[in-house]
Amino acid sequence: MPLVAFALLAYGAGLLAGLAGALGAGALGAAGAALAALIRRSGALAAVSALVLAGLAMGRAVERRDHSCAMRIAGRVEWTVVAATALSPGETAEVTVRDGRCAVRAWASIVSGRAAAGSSAIVRGIPRVDRRGLALGNVRVLSSSASAAMLVRWRDAATRSIDASFGSDAPVARALLVADMRTIPREMRDDFAAAGLVHMLSISGLHVGLIALAVTTALGALGLPRTGAGWGSVALTALYVAMIGAPAPAVRAIAMLAAGAIVCDPNPTQVVTPRRVCWKLITMPRIIGYQENRTKQKTAPVRNA
Repeated sequence: MPLVAFALLAYGAGLLAGLAGALGAGALGAAGAALAALIRRSGALAAVSALVLAGLAMGRAVERRDHSCAMRIAGRVEWTVVAATALSPGETAEVTVRDGRCAVRAWASIVSGRAAAGSSAIVRGIPRVDRRGLALGNVRVLSSSASAAMLVRWRDAATRSIDASFGSDAPVARALLVADMRTIPREMRDDFAAAGLVHMLSISGLHVGLIALAVTTALGALGLPRTGAGWGSVALTALYVAMIGAPAPAVRAIAMLAAGAIVCDPNPTQVVTPRRVCWKLITMPRIIGYQENRTKQKTAPVRNA
């Protein structure tokens, strides 16, 4: 594995652990790498330990800053927000609350007023901060601007197209294509949760991997060599992830895809062929970190005759 990719993975692992608040797991991983470095007298392993600790510290600093910003925002009742989706009465929408240098994502329950997706709006409501983050209740939209970011406009246009094309199945299609779970009925969520399949309703590594595979196949059909198809797939898939709001599982998946493009490219001049695409389909879940914990699968007890 190239040292650059190994360093990226080590720092990324520490960063994710810090952002998730898993300080113990991150410190344990760094300590393990440091112990291995001492035993084997390896400078590379020592560097890995240092990178994990650096990522852990950075992630923790960002998490603490976000919490501080959330508490600062919760001390007010009127804010400037940027709407990730259209704001309308009776809906719960994702917004980014801006206050000086702070920018915190929150869920807002709208009771009056409207604002277009991607627009900036001044709202008033009741804030709440808990372990899941910042939430705004009884939100009233006081005013809004007409401007919207390009990616947000694309997502809003895709959402309208999904509603028009899928009819009654639009809530599930929204969740699977643009990471919008607001319209999924509670009963449906409960059914998926009871079946152990609720994770299928969110954009995860598997979804991102399948999209990247389709893009790689299309670019390969155009005659691009393996390196061009691989990096073109990473770039276009990253654009898709940004368009849907950059949910954390999708960001992790695109990071692993980029690392895989660096590590798994022994012959960069090869053209993508159907046979290689089939092999990619088999190995893709391992590259993107598809979460399938086989150790937790329960097996039926064997009865003696």
